[in-house]
Amino acid sequence: MKKVPCIVFPLLLLSAGIQAQTPQAAMRQKMIDSIKMAMIGEYAKTYPILRQVIVYNDFIGTTRSYTDYQKNRVLSGKLLTDRTQALVNLPLAAWKKNVINLNMNYSHQYIRYTDRELLDRPVPEAAPNQDLHTNTYGASLSWAHTDSLLGLPISTSLTANALTGKSNAIQKFSVMGNFVFTLKRTATTAIAVGGVVLIDPSLNVPFIPVFSYWHRFPGKLELIIDLPQRAVLRRAFNHKCWATLGTEIASSVAFLNLSPWQLPQETNFSTFELKNGITFEHILSRKMIAGISAGVFTTVSSRLFSIDQKSNDYFISNKNNATPYLNVSLSFLPFTKALIR
Repeated sequence: MKKVPCIVFPLLLLSAGIQAQTPQAAMRQKMIDSIKMAMIGEYAKTYPILRQVIVYNDFIGTTRSYTDYQKNRVLSGKLLTDRTQALVNLPLAAWKKNVINLNMNYSHQYIRYTDRELLDRPVPEAAPNQDLHTNTYGASLSWAHTDSLLGLPISTSLTANALTGKSNAIQKFSVMGNFVFTLKRTATTAIAVGGVVLIDPSLNVPFIPVFSYWHRFPGKLELIIDLPQRAVLRRAFNHKCWATLGTEIASSVAFLNLSPWQLPQETNFSTFELKNGITFEHILSRKMIAGISAGVFTTVSSRLFSIDQKSNDYFISNKNNATPYLNVSLSFLPFTKALIR
């Protein structure tokens, strides 16, 4: 299952710019844009989803995995997973209070099964080790708008997502609508509520409520709750280095061809996981950030189902024990001025 990309702390700075008519106005606009870019960069330090480019790798430690077919336990083995993902956000157009973005992502997943035992036989039988490589390509086009409603700032967006593991066809298409009301914003506290409407043939829940709470305590400690995405404590050591501790949602999607095993030719392999750990990030240059995190990786669900079915109509599910993980990342703060027009 694809991770749901919702910005629960809206950037109301993406409002209409001032039209430059004179050299003085142009200079003023340049100063305003510079200030806005600096402020958006600060937001992106706290909210990685706002960064323009992200590349990361998850090393998920070996764990004991149990496989059920049609809800009957059939296989047991050791599972090792390595994931690499790249995400790019490209602003295409901006006018007044509107921004159109193109988001592209790529993920590669390497899975290795070892010490496998078939459990549906009278006597457990060893099965050959197996290596699996998957590649998933995604693109989304989104329209975002900022305004006010009922006296409250509101951020809305509409996004069309396409995913595939092929070079000549789209295997999954979905649409997402997002709205967020900012209830409070001060120098130390921000509260926002809203929801995400999902039109996705594989999902059973068409609506997800979202809640965002940010608070800066005396000193440099911050509490960030973005439900259902994450709940973390953030501590900045200086303007170039900080750490976060808490829980974040992780997920993956891949497309498999299982026809050699008399199973659906086009299968959605979807996982939903939790990362409990600590992350350290450091600014290497003006826009580049390096990060490393480690902790405990917990699989909430891991399912295989036909791409034309819902996720609860799965025919294979995996239960994995908790295991350590290590994540390394390289990301870039926003650098395209179209983000603020």
